[in-house]
Amino acid sequence: MARGPAWRHLRRLELIRALWAEWPVGGDGLNTWLKRTLKVESLRFVTAADAPKAIRGLKALKAMKALKALKALKLLQGLLRFGIPRFRCL
Repeated sequence: MARGPAWRHLRRLELIRALWAEWPVGGDGLNTWLKRTLKVESLRFVTAADAPKAIRGLKALKAMKALKALKALKLLQGLLRFGIPRFRCL
């Protein structure tokens, strides 16, 4: 059985769903994100040309999230190394 462009498009849509599942936004967030970025109402209207754009965008969001977590970890390590100052509450 030959797997052509339609098969690749379905795999891309599955990848979009999987990447979105890693993003901590619940509910109808994927449709809202697709409407804002690709100007489509739902994942079922994403064309074969738009799917790679959505995948790149979601991977970029994932990378930014990882970078933010890394920066927070480095900040915490720095605070622990130099001692966290104690603040007095009024």
